[in-house]
Amino acid sequence: MCRRADLDHLAYRRGLVGKRVGDVATIVTPNGKRELEILKLTTIHDEARKAKARTAPPPAQNSSREDANDLDQRFRSRLRMAS
Repeated sequence: MCRRADLDHLAYRRGLVGKRVGDVATIVTPNGKRELEILKLTTIHDEARKAKARTAPPPAQNSSREDANDLDQRFRSRLRMAS
């Protein structure tokens, strides 16, 4: 037996299928009719990427300068070997 809340969720799902941002969806539920404008669409994957980006550690400072110095040292050692 379906609960009323399950029917409401099913009506929202059906009403939103195929809609795009800017569309107006008419949702008919046991509680009545509602019109909703689609303002933004995201997926679970989009939300997971955003959450991961918020928890990622900040990039190390001066890493580009250290990398440049490291490459410079490697280049100089290769020049010595070639001479």
